Amino acid sequence: MDTLVQMEGKMKKSGYSIREKLIIENELKFEISEKKKFKPIYDYLKENYVVVPYKNALMYDFYYDTDDLNLSKAGITYRVRYRPQISINLKLPQTMTNRTWSRYEYSCKVDGKLPENMSTFDVNCDIHRIVKKFLGVTNLLELKNITIVSSFRTGFILRFPRINVLGENEFLGVAFFDQSTDKMNNKVFYEFELESFQQGDVFASPYIFNEFDEIGKFVESLGHSTSSKSKKEKCMNL
Repeated sequence: MDTLVQMEGKMKKSGYSIREKLIIENELKFEISEKKKFKPIYDYLKENYVVVPYKNALMYDFYYDTDDLNLSKAGITYRVRYRPQISINLKLPQTMTNRTWSRYEYSCKVDGKLPENMSTFDVNCDIHRIVKKFLGVTNLLELKNITIVSSFRTGFILRFPRINVLGENEFLGVAFFDQSTDKMNNKVFYEFELESFQQGDVFASPYIFNEFDEIGKFVESLGHSTSSKSKKEKCMNL
């Protein structure tokens, strides 16, 4: 087995490196019927918080599972995202508290380019070790691409209007307005998401969840429904 030093040396030679962490994802997630209905939500956020443009991104998500959908049946999502940086993610089943969904997510970000003859399955990361152990296999060759989703994401950082003792507006979360396309069925759908800020580094305090719930109540008042399905599940009707 390679030592950590040997692994780092090999990655530097190949032109890529990885950053791994286990995060707790806390988010509001609503289905929006059409794009123009994003605006009332944005206007509400603008009236009640300090809204700072974050970034826009075009993302391509490739979802994988076995022929028998063994991962999906267990509530597990394995995804490779290109934007264009490669991000490998493993999401565990989610639970809801009031209107906020929470779940554990393993994240592996790949910095640099993989060699041309190297698959993302060959990246030596915790996610792949976990999936192999769960499936009882020694390689991931049996995983198949089950759906592809492209999303144009517009993001905004939300800060509280009040000023703290350091003279700063404290962070609340990051709001995302997504227009996604199921590339296999050419179906378009829209979502509003609000994620707790720096989810891998700090745990959201209870008052954050209370604030999320108030925002969720407003979005519901517009006639939108909480989304219990991931983008993969929507495309596959799971």
